[in-house]
Amino acid sequence: MPFRKEDGHTRHLSDEISLLRSECSDDIELTKRLVEAGKILGIALLDHVIVGNGSFVSLKERGVIK
Repeated sequence: MPFRKEDGHTRHLSDEISLLRSECSDDIELTKRLVEAGKILGIALLDHVIVGNGSFVSLKERGVIK
């Protein structure tokens, strides 16, 4: 679960075996928890990108992160 912090911002990247399914509720729940934790710490979550099967899904583009 790599994180990258720059100037009070972070990105989260996870890999999934199958992206044929819609983003999993576990991924969405984790993203929401990371956003809330970031608010407490003063670190904005820029995106959570799920990578797998030669493709990717950005939860920011899907509207999970505002």
